[in-house]
Amino acid sequence: MIWIDQVVHATLVLPMTYPEYIRNLYVSKQLRAPFSIMDKIVQARIDGKPENVPKTKMILYSTHDWTVAQSVVFFKADNGDFLNLPFASYLSIELHANIPKDETYELNVDDFWVEVHYNGRNYKFTDHCDIADRCSYREFNDMLKDVLSYVYTSTNYQAECAADQKLKYLYGHH
Repeated sequence: MIWIDQVVHATLVLPMTYPEYIRNLYVSKQLRAPFSIMDKIVQARIDGKPENVPKTKMILYSTHDWTVAQSVVFFKADNGDFLNLPFASYLSIELHANIPKDETYELNVDDFWVEVHYNGRNYKFTDHCDIADRCSYREFNDMLKDVLSYVYTSTNYQAECAADQKLKYLYGHH
C-alpha cells in the first residue's frame, strides 16, 4: 500500500479531480484576510466610527507563480492575460473611497470601490461593473458571490480541506 502525504494529496490529486472548485477554495482562503479587513474598513467608515477602522494599510503575500496564476484565472477579467505569467508578476486588489472633508457628510457603501491590477494593468469586468475597471464595493462583492464562486465560510481552512469536497462540488454547496 502507498501512503500519500496530505499536502501532496491536497495540492496534486484534488486539483486534477475538481480543478475549478479547488482553485476557488485555494484563492478564497488566500483572500479571506484582505477581504475581511476591507469589510471592516467600509463598515467602520459608514458607521462614522473611524476609531474602528483597522490600522492595516496593506497585506503583502510573497508567493510562487502558482499562487499568482490561480488568482489571475480566478478573477476572470475581460482583459486577463491567462497565458503569460512573467517573472515577478503581481496581482493587487485595492480599496478606494471618496471621503469628503465635510464632517457632516455621511458615507455609504456607494462611496467605496475596488480596483484589481495585474502587473500594473487595471483588470476590467465589463459585464459586472458600471465602470469596467473600477467596481463599486457592492458590485465587487456581488461579483465575488455570483460570478467568481468565492467560497464564503466561517470555518478554518484545515476543516474545509478535510471535508468531503466531492459531494459539495457535485451538489453545488460552494
